[in-house]
Amino acid sequence: MLEQRCRDDMKRVASRQKRTIEEMFEEEKPSLRPLPETEFEARRRELRHANTLSLVRFDTNDDSVPSQHANRELTVVAGMDTVKFLTAGEVVAVHRRDWGKKETHYNPIHDVRILERRPNALDFGKPFANWDLPEEFDTLRRRLKSVNKKQGQRDFIRVLQLLEQSPKAELAAAIGRVLHQGCVSYDAIRFSLRDKGELPLDLLTLDDRPHLQTVRLPLPNLDVYTSFAKEMT
Repeated sequence: MLEQRCRDDMKRVASRQKRTIEEMFEEEKPSLRPLPETEFEARRRELRHANTLSLVRFDTNDDSVPSQHANRELTVVAGMDTVKFLTAGEVVAVHRRDWGKKETHYNPIHDVRILERRPNALDFGKPFANWDLPEEFDTLRRRLKSVNKKQGQRDFIRVLQLLEQSPKAELAAAIGRVLHQGCVSYDAIRFSLRDKGELPLDLLTLDDRPHLQTVRLPLPNLDVYTSFAKEMT
């Protein structure tokens, strides 16, 4: 619409002129500088300082960055839709551009490391309020705390820290596999996440193989290991 309005305006004769804007523009074109080879990026680039709460203020709004960047200077690159925060050329945080004023935007993943020192912040800290996590996380937390409330809380926080490297859906799937197997631990979840493409092997059952149920294997002779031990000594 804006382009069409400009084209329509080219037909207008400006005040105290005898020719249209388009005619005068055609005459002026040879004197204009050429257009740049690269497209113009509609963005702002500024330096901003993250406060002790790892929040960076830009256009009166506060956006979170990972806690390890608190009290540091970052580069803000603000476009029409997003605001990116960079340090040493690396993007460390991205938020949707908010054209409102005096708003605060948290990303809970930015503050999961703080939970090691302040585990109670998980329930009362602003960054974690209304954190939308799949139901597998809530089930896991209850299971871990039912075994050992204090240690279970620590283990759950360690699982949350895996979100720094893995998408929420993938971690939820790994938790679901571990819950199904009944082996609930941080290490089991980490291994399940790493080997997400490999399903655990089913246990061998002889229920539908009656001809194998009568087979009996002789016990191994362990005396051979005793003789090896004597030779080693």
